[in-house]
Amino acid sequence: MPTLNLFTNIPVDTATCSDILKDVTKAVAKIMGKPESVTKTL
Repeated sequence: MPTLNLFTNIPVDTATCSDILKDVTKAVAKIMGKPESVTKTL
C-alpha cells in the first residue's frame, strides 16, 4: 500500500490541518487514479 508521510516543524491549527488533509486526499486520489472515497488520510 503506498504511503505518504508529511512532517512539518511549523505549528498547524486544527482547521488548517483539516484543510491540508482534504487537499492531500484529493491529490493522492488523483495520482493513484482512485476515487477519494477509497483514499485514507490520518
